[in-house]
Amino acid sequence: MTSKKERDRQIAEALRRSTDGVDADVSHLVRAVPSMIAEARMRAARPVDPLAALDESLRAWVPRLAAATLVPVVLAAIVLFSDTGTVTSTASEESLDRLILTGGYTESGGEAVSDPVFEALLGDSENHG
Repeated sequence: MTSKKERDRQIAEALRRSTDGVDADVSHLVRAVPSMIAEARMRAARPVDPLAALDESLRAWVPRLAAATLVPVVLAAIVLFSDTGTVTSTASEESLDRLILTGGYTESGGEAVSDPVFEALLGDSENHG
């Protein structure tokens, strides 16, 4: 196994060999700077379109999806604000709660399967309010 100093020396030697005989010619990069600046100015002058990043085929779908989303929202608002009845607890609602919480599993006689934890929770809620 080689030591850390030996590995560092090998890495330094490899880096030194990789640059031997290579001329650092950046003249082509320097010549490209004015065209890059012109392109940056042109892009900065363009108005920003939030849908510019989307493909043309997707641009047509955005308003349609917005309209399709608006329909269920309006319907939900109508249902929520048009309900003027008062909330009362009835036996059918309690049985619905029981059905939801037990998953609808029943024994052959039609009675809900007894769940000791559920029964303990119901017993405590009936005793304490």
